[in-house]
Parts: sequence; structure tokens; C-alpha cells
Amino acid sequence: MDLHIGLPEASRRAFWAGLYARRRLLSEHLAPFAAAHYALIGEKLGYRPNGFFDPHYFRKHAGGALSASRGLLELYLAQGPKAPQPSAEFDQAWYVAQNPDWSRSHPHPFLHYLERGLPAGKRPRADIDVAFLRDVIRGKRRSLEEAAYRVFDRAPPRQGEFTPPLNRQELRARQDRFFAAGQLRIERESKPTGRRLLVYVQSGKRLDPAILSQPRAYDVLLNYYDQSPPDPHAETVVYQRGCKNTAIRRLLELRPDLLMQYDRVLFLDDDIEIATAQIDLLFQVAEREKLDLAGPSLTSDSQTAWPFLKQPGAGNGIMRVSSIEIMAPLITRRALETVAWVFAESASGWGGDLLLGPVVRGAFGPESVGVIGAVPVRHARPVDTKGGTLYLYLRSYGIETGHEANRIAFDFSVDRFLRPLSPGETGPVCRGAQLNEHSLAQPQ
Repeated sequence: MDLHIGLPEASRRAFWAGLYARRRLLSEHLAPFAAAHYALIGEKLGYRPNGFFDPHYFRKHAGGALSASRGLLELYLAQGPKAPQPSAEFDQAWYVAQNPDWSRSHPHPFLHYLERGLPAGKRPRADIDVAFLRDVIRGKRRSLEEAAYRVFDRAPPRQGEFTPPLNRQELRARQDRFFAAGQLRIERESKPTGRRLLVYVQSGKRLDPAILSQPRAYDVLLNYYDQSPPDPHAETVVYQRGCKNTAIRRLLELRPDLLMQYDRVLFLDDDIEIATAQIDLLFQVAEREKLDLAGPSLTSDSQTAWPFLKQPGAGNGIMRVSSIEIMAPLITRRALETVAWVFAESASGWGGDLLLGPVVRGAFGPESVGVIGAVPVRHARPVDTKGGTLYLYLRSYGIETGHEANRIAFDFSVDRFLRPLSPGETGPVCRGAQLNEHSLAQPQ
């Protein structure tokens, strides 16, 4: 049974019954009743019949053209290409200029877009890339229609709140603004100690002083993201507002010598609880096993999105994984030179760690990446993507971590989530930024 109460043929063609039913009737099984609901109730409430017709917007801009005997969608489709725009997301004049042959097959440019333009990936407005919305903003590999409907059929943003970026260039612009807001200030830089190992710590008030205790076989670089007083026991102290990922990127661009003078660098978050002996063992095992990219396992009580890293399941050997979590990657100098561009791909670091393993593996072979089970550390702080200080700060620039991870996973064809490799599996490989047109990095 299919009810079309109040919707003439042209309006039915512009009505996405399944998506409307899922969104407004809470079940796609109620799609046969969706058109009747829209005609009788939905349009008056401003519910969209598809991703690109906004009843509120059209009513506001139609002015004297409104008719008590016709629904808004019907009225719009009856007026032809000179009608007011149906929504902010469909620029009718622009679309007609880009597709002058629309009238050969359709009575209205809007129907041409819905039935031919959108399935072909054409833009409804110069700056709206619907495939980007599907692959990055939604990130669920569903239809273009579903992506447009869910992204555009939403409550107006609150004051200061950003709407999602509509294309890769807009996402990049937000990342660039975030990066530009940070400044590198070197507080202290010691003379060379002769040590060949470095522990970089993304530091705040939670810094564990045990990392700095002597004797130790490694130097320490503290990167303070707040205004905490500098610890006098670190060889190098710098201040950079922002994220760990952008801080590493800035050092690699402005002062690479602070990192590249070492054979191996361990990049720690300040909520990683790890003893000096564990750091030493991590470096020793990574060298013995010839790992260019390594990471520790996690204690059973650690906070993590990746339970396979926890003990006892992680074991005491080398676990081959798709990549290494950004909370504590250990990287050789040659690998750091190879993956330096990766740190420009994400502001938050989300998604960047998805690339590290494939890039290192592509350069140095399938045995170059692994988790060292014999060194379990504790990740103490839960990840609060909704209300955490870091995530709110990112959001103030219009950056959502999930969008960054989705973009990298899609553009570079790497796994969206970290995972252990199956026995005999060599793992995903990425050969470098220069082979990908969507890379945000600028390869030399």
C-alpha cells in the first residue's frame, strides 16, 4: 500500500519516502505512509521532503507567491526555473547555468538534479560536495541522498557553533586556521647530552615526574600545551598551544633538529602512566625487533577505544597491528622523516595514526610495525569527545575529530579503525602523500 494524499506527481518525484519515514516516523517500514504525513503535517512543521527543499526557507522567500490551495513543494515545482530557491543548499540559478540541457529530460531543474545530477555526483551549489558529505561528514558509506538529508535536515546552529564543512577545501581551511593559532616558544634548550633516545611528552598539569627521574638513558622534551611552569629536569622545554599532532608538525617544520638528532623518539601523552624502566625496555625491544613504528600494550584498567591492546589479551610478544595509536608511538628517525607529512593531514591527530602504520609499512616492510606486549602502560584519562577541553577547543574552530578520521580513511583507503592483523596478513600499505590528490600535505 502506498498513500500519496495531497502530493501531485511532480511532488512525489521529489519526495524521499524512505528517508523521510526513517527520520520523521522513526522507521523506514512506514515509508508507504510518509507522503501522507508530509502533506498533512510535515510540511507545516518545516520537515524536509528531501535533502534540498526546506519549507521554512521557501516560505520565507516566496513572499506573495504562496497559495492556500497548494503545498509549498507543489507550488515551487509549478513555478519553473524562475521560482525562489527551494533552500539555502540548492542554488537553482547556478545549477541551471552549469547544466543548461536540464530541460531536455525534465520539466524542472530541481527534478533534474534529484534524478540525474545528484546520482552523478553533481553539486547543488558551487561549494557543496555531496560525495564529501557522504564519505567524510557522515562516513557511513551510505547513499548520497542519505548524507544530504541528514546533514541539511538539522536544527539551526547555536551561536558560535559551526555547521559541518561542505568540501575538502573548507575542512582544510579550518585546520589551517587551527594550526596558525599556535606559536612555538622554546623555553629551554640544553647542550647535546650524547643520548640517542628522546621521550617527547605532551605536557600539562598532569605530568608524571617519574618520567624525568634520573638516571635515565634518554633525553626528555616537554611540550606544554598550557602555561604550567617548566620542569627543571627536562633537557628541552617548549610551549605550543593546540594538539599533540600540530605540535609535532610545527617542530618538524620549524625545529626538526630537536627531534631528528635522535635515533628513536617516543611521543607520549601526559596521561600515560609509564615508569623509566618501562621506557628503557620499550626502546630496547623496538631496537632488537627492528621496529620502525612501535607502541606499548595497555593495562587491563586502561581507558581506550581499542580493547585488543589491553592485557592479558595483548600477550607478551610483538602484536602485528594495522597501525599504532597516537597516544604513545615510538618512531625511528628514518620513519619520522618518512611520515613527517602525515602530521599535516589532521589537526586533532584523529586519522593521522591510521596512516602511520601503512606509511611505515610501505617504506620499510611488513615487520616494521608492532605493539610491544611486554610493556603494558596505563592510559589513565577517559576520552571525552563531547565535553573534553581539547575537543571543545577543536570545535571552536569547526573541527570534528570524526570528520578528520573519516577523511583520511577514505582518501587514503586505509582502515577506519585500528585492528590486530590476522595471522599471515602483511597489513595495509600507503606509499606516500605524493600519490594522493586529496592529501593536505605539500610533498617536496
